[in-house]
Amino acid sequence: MKKVVGIVGNFNQPSRTYQLAEEIVNKTAHSSGLNAQLYNLSALGPSFPNAQSLKDLDDQAQAIIEDIINAEILVISVPTWNASYPGMFKHLFDLISPEAMQAKPMILAATGGSERHALMLEYQVRPLFNYFKACPVTTSIYATSTDWNENRLSSELNLRIDQAVSEIRCA
Repeated sequence: MKKVVGIVGNFNQPSRTYQLAEEIVNKTAHSSGLNAQLYNLSALGPSFPNAQSLKDLDDQAQAIIEDIINAEILVISVPTWNASYPGMFKHLFDLISPEAMQAKPMILAATGGSERHALMLEYQVRPLFNYFKACPVTTSIYATSTDWNENRLSSELNLRIDQAVSEIRCA
């Protein structure tokens, strides 16, 4: 089954990071005609934090890693922590072979407390996936609390999401 897979780089649900990923995944799936699947780090279960290789993961976590590897398109959404992404998010990708991500189309997104961390996507997240030789679209999506109106995404944020989704078709 061909899928758009979203990875939320935190354990919290609900969260703005999860809500942002959900919107991007759904719009990407609708645009591309693919099925949608969204995971946050808690879905990886108890074997994940101490795993040093894929063989250390339980069946549930291994199935999620397989979904990531086999996804037609990836959506990455992370919260900003100390001007970077969370360590457990990085741990997830430490378990995946760089060859598995090669040429993988993806959309990068992040949330943060202020605009001053907006370049975190360009200086932290994009280089990570450049190492994996993945293919993130040009438009990345950074959102703060001002991008929500009464728990709904603002029209400006939706325009940025639409722009990124339109670029994935070119990937």
